[in-house]
Amino acid sequence: MTLAAAALESGGTTTEVSADMLGEQDLRSLAIHMINASLSDGNLGPSELAARLNVSLLRLYRTFEADGESVCRYIQMYRLQRVAADFIDPNLSG
Repeated sequence: MTLAAAALESGGTTTEVSADMLGEQDLRSLAIHMINASLSDGNLGPSELAARLNVSLLRLYRTFEADGESVCRYIQMYRLQRVAADFIDPNLSG
């Protein structure tokens, strides 16, 4: 089991792993998990995410850019998807 998988299984939204211990895909997976778990946090952005992951901001940006995305765009996209899902959820209409 990879370190990121172990962190994801624990259900935590923060981790104390060293950047040297994670491969790029593991770091990306952990970052995505943390983004999805923290979408309602208004302070969530690349700097906050990098601090939570204990990696440099540059490494976080490069991890997402390797797949042609930006971490900012990813956070924005998932926030918009969450809002759209909330709009059509009949349990949330008032």
